[in-house]
Amino acid sequence: ARNRTRELFSKILSNPNPKWAFNQSPLFLEFLMGRQDFECTPWGMVTYNIFGWQKPCYLLDEGYVPTFQQLLDETEWARYGYHSGNPRCANCMVHSGYEATAVDATFSSFKHFARTVKLTLFGLKASRPVGPDFQFRAPLAAASPSAAEAPVIRGCAAIRPKEDPAGGVKA
Repeated sequence: ARNRTRELFSKILSNPNPKWAFNQSPLFLEFLMGRQDFECTPWGMVTYNIFGWQKPCYLLDEGYVPTFQQLLDETEWARYGYHSGNPRCANCMVHSGYEATAVDATFSSFKHFARTVKLTLFGLKASRPVGPDFQFRAPLAAASPSAAEAPVIRGCAAIRPKEDPAGGVKA
């Protein structure tokens, strides 16, 4: 499923319509295209609403806690992300976990900062092509049969895929 998402975004973003405006970071868009390999940062976009502080990830809908301190102290952060082995995260590439990682990467190394500047000035067309040998690292629990049955959660930039998160086709 991650490879299909990568292929879809590679097709869409390799030759984008000039009228399209994306508000995601360039490195996140490259991640969706398979040109970057990032890990989820589940604490990167925490949510607070009338129910309280939402446990990550909001797509998993694991409930709420009343205080931010409780969210920090009681959340098992290692249970989230592609490499965690959590079958519900096996196919995830969603912005709420990976955009924060891309932004952190931008400002954590000169290499990623320079890449972001280049992509901002010249666009994704200036980006290197995706090689057929590029593969995501396997999650820790890749051998788990439940990982293959996990719902597909897709990262969406400015479009929505034709499949819903449960894998069904939208009408």
